[in-house]
Amino acid sequence: MKTREQSTSSTATHLYDEDFFVWTQHNPELLRSGQFDHADIEHIAEEIEDMGKRDKREVFSSAVNAPHQVADSARAREHLNMAQHDTSATRGFEARP
Repeated sequence: MKTREQSTSSTATHLYDEDFFVWTQHNPELLRSGQFDHADIEHIAEEIEDMGKRDKREVFSSAVNAPHQVADSARAREHLNMAQHDTSATRGFEARP
């Protein structure tokens, strides 16, 4: 027979598989109120590890992509400047008799 604590803890674990959003709302409430025995500690730890890995990948990806984004931005500015120069040069010729 399950104790009340085991039942509550298994409810938290069950929520993880059945309704993740509700799980994300329920477990912080348990932790904030000090009901650690009722919280789904294993899945919470897993989610924290996953967040760290995801953040690390995002930082690495941003660092790798930053030089490319700067180069693309510089090319776009150069293209715009050339187009503006071509337009102003053409206007000068049209204005002459």
